Amino acid sequence: MTGSDLRESVTAMVRLVAGAEEAALLGQPASARARLGSPQAWTLRATIAHNTEFNAQQVIRLKAAAVRDTPPSFSEIEHTSAEAYQRFSEPSSEEVLTTSRSTTAELLDRLWGLPDADLTDPERNPWLNRPSPVAAGSRARLLAPGWSSR
Repeated sequence: MTGSDLRESVTAMVRLVAGAEEAALLGQPASARARLGSPQAWTLRATIAHNTEFNAQQVIRLKAAAVRDTPPSFSEIEHTSAEAYQRFSEPSSEEVLTTSRSTTAELLDRLWGLPDADLTDPERNPWLNRPSPVAAGSRARLLAPGWSSR
């Protein structure tokens, strides 16, 4: 896969997910948006806030790649902890959407600002070859049974 192919595929995926998240949140009835949720049953708003933080981490990684630096490591989030859930459930739906939109835009801008070689040549950014505990399935676990948009 070329850098251009990869960039176009990632762009399509990011836009699709961001659009679906926004449509789902905007389409929720007020009663669903007002639901508190819990560490065992995340609200849609908290899930989108979490996904936005994940995207913000990717922005940091892309910034590092652009200047040939190594980004910080990001720790795994304990999705069933009260502290993690509280942090992601605090912002309002409007704040979550605003942050999601700006983060998505910056993510795509940074992606398109990188040369193809930064996306395809593992020697250019050796840190991309290390396993990432965050990328290894946090979204899959978050959307596993127990997640609810009710």
